[in-house]
Amino acid sequence: MEASTEHEATLPIGIVNTTAPHGGRHGVDSFYLVASTALALLVAVLSFFRKPSSKSTPLPWVNRPGTFDVFRMGAKYRFLMGARDMVRKGFEDYGDTPGFRMVADGGEIVMLAPRFAAELKNDHRVDFVQLFLQDFHEGILGFDFTQQGARDAKILREVTKSQLTHHLSKITDSLSSECMVSMQRIFTDNEDYHDIELRSSLLDLISRISSKAFLGGDPLYQDENWLSITTTYAGTVNKAAVMLRLWPRPLRPLVHWFLPSCVEARTQVRLARRLFEPMVERRRRAKAEDPDVRFDDTVEWAEKAAKGLPYDASAVQLLFSMAAMHTTTDLLTQVILDLAAHPEVVAPLRREIEAVLHEEGGWTKSALHKMKLLDSVLKECQRVKPAAISGLRGVLNADVTLSDGTHLEKGTSIAVSSHLHWDETIYEKPEKWDGWRFYKLRQAPGKEHSSQLVSTSPDHMGFGIGTHACPGRFFGAHEVKVALCHFLLRYDWKLAEGCVPQTRTFMWSLVADPKAKISIKRRCV
Repeated sequence: MEASTEHEATLPIGIVNTTAPHGGRHGVDSFYLVASTALALLVAVLSFFRKPSSKSTPLPWVNRPGTFDVFRMGAKYRFLMGARDMVRKGFEDYGDTPGFRMVADGGEIVMLAPRFAAELKNDHRVDFVQLFLQDFHEGILGFDFTQQGARDAKILREVTKSQLTHHLSKITDSLSSECMVSMQRIFTDNEDYHDIELRSSLLDLISRISSKAFLGGDPLYQDENWLSITTTYAGTVNKAAVMLRLWPRPLRPLVHWFLPSCVEARTQVRLARRLFEPMVERRRRAKAEDPDVRFDDTVEWAEKAAKGLPYDASAVQLLFSMAAMHTTTDLLTQVILDLAAHPEVVAPLRREIEAVLHEEGGWTKSALHKMKLLDSVLKECQRVKPAAISGLRGVLNADVTLSDGTHLEKGTSIAVSSHLHWDETIYEKPEKWDGWRFYKLRQAPGKEHSSQLVSTSPDHMGFGIGTHACPGRFFGAHEVKVALCHFLLRYDWKLAEGCVPQTRTFMWSLVADPKAKISIKRRCV
C-alpha cells in the first residue's frame, strides 16, 4: 500500500519509516538515501559490464550502443524517436538474414523477418505476458495491474475471450444508443461546418461507449471523474513506463519514486480506487442481502474468472481501458482521416449501411458482419497504418531453434516485423490506399475469411497473429464499426483548412495524427 500523502509516496518506504533519536531523522534519511542510491548505481554498473555468454546464433546489429553509452540510454532514445526507420533500414541492409539485434526501449531485442510469424504464431514458448510485465515494471506502484504478477493480465484475457466477445449480440443495440447520445454531446447538431480536433473528440466518444460496455448500467459508467481517469491513465502509464525503461533495471525501484510521470500514475490509481471500490462494495452487500441478485458486466466476469484467488478489481478495469480505448480511437481516427482524403468511398459506404440496417431491422451483430465494404475500408486503413511496426512480440521462456536453424536462447526478447503490409509482392500497389481492396479479395475462392478485419496472417498483423493476437479485437472491431456507421450517417466532414495529417512514430507505435483537425457538420437527412 502507498503512504497516505504524496510527499511520503514519492520516497522509498525504507526511508519514510526511518527514525533517529534526538530529532536526527533528517540526517539518517539523507544517509540512507545516499547509501541506497550508491548501492543501486553499483549494481547497475556491475550488471551492465557483466556480459553473459550467449548460445544464440550471431546476428548483425542495428542501433548498437556506443562505447560510452554505458546504460544504453542514447541507443534507447534513438529507438524511441526513429524505430520505424531503423527497422526498415535493418531489413534493407540485412534482408538475406533471419533478422538482426537491436537496442529497443526495454533493452536488447532480436527483430525477426515476417516469414517467421507463421511458425511462431502459436508457439507457447513466446511469452507475451512476461514481456508485458517487464515493459510495465512488475511490482512497482502506479503499475498496479502488475502487483499480482500475471494474474490480472490473465483475468483480462479470460474475460475478453470467454465473456465480452460472446456478449456482442447482447450489447450491440446498447452500444448504438450510447453512441448516438455521446455523438450529439461531442459533435453537436450544428448544421454549419466547424473545426474540431479529431483524436481527442473520438477518445471522449470511445471512452463513453466502452465504459457503457464494461460497466453495464452502473452509474459509474457516466461519472465524469471516472471517464477522465480511464481516458488519461493509459497515456500516463505508458509515458511512465517508457521513461522508467530508459533507466537501468536495478535503478528503477528507486527512480520511479521521483519521476513525475510515475508520480502522476500513482495519483490516478488512487483516484480510480476511490471511485471504483465503493461500487464493488455496494455489489457485495447486494449479493449478501439477496443471493439471486445478478450482474452481467466485466466487473462480475472478472470476479468469476479469478476463481476465488486474490486479484485487483480496479486494476483490471484500468487494464480494460488501456487495452480498448486508445487502440480503437487510433483506428477510428485514421479511417475518418482516410475517408476525408478519399470521399469517393463515402457514398457507397452509406448505401451499404442503410441497406443492411433496413434488411436486418436495426443494429445487430449480424448487421455489422454483413457490411463488407465497411470491413474492407477498416482493414485497408489498418494495412496502410497498423498500430505498430511489429505484430508479434514476446520473451522466450525456453530455447527456440527456428526453421532455418537460427537458435535463440531462453530469455531472449523477440519481435516479428510487420513490413509485409507494404510489400508489393503481397499487395498490388501497396503504396495506394484502396478501400475496396479487401472487399474484392473476399470474392476470391478461399479468401472470404482471411480478408476480414479480425482475421490475422503474416501479411496483415494489424491485430497480431495466432494465439498471440489481440483477444479484444472482436469487441474492438464491433465498437469501431458501430461508431463509424453513426458517424457516416449523421455527419459530413472534410479536412480542416491547412490540415495535412502526418502519422507519428514513437517506439513501436504508429499513431494517427493526434493534432489533425476536421471540419464537420450535421447532415440534413
